[in-house]
Amino acid sequence: MRALLERLTARLVDNWRLAWKFWSVRIAALLGVVATYLLAAPDTLVQVIAALPPELRGWVPPLLGPALTVAIVLVRLWKQGERHD
Repeated sequence: MRALLERLTARLVDNWRLAWKFWSVRIAALLGVVATYLLAAPDTLVQVIAALPPELRGWVPPLLGPALTVAIVLVRLWKQGERHD
């Protein structure tokens, strides 16, 4: 088991232990929690979309996934302050 962990960590980026500080990781984790909640309570998403103005209802569902993907990538590329290794 230890050999497997060593092989896996050898393939990670140098500062992988600081990943929890990256906004992209935080946002991805938050989206994972939201997705899990929506799977457990699918009516919630329907209610949220129904509460939107009618002109937005047709745009939100097809654009939600791509917009969140672009947001995560942009946040990852954004300069996030000084590195504290």
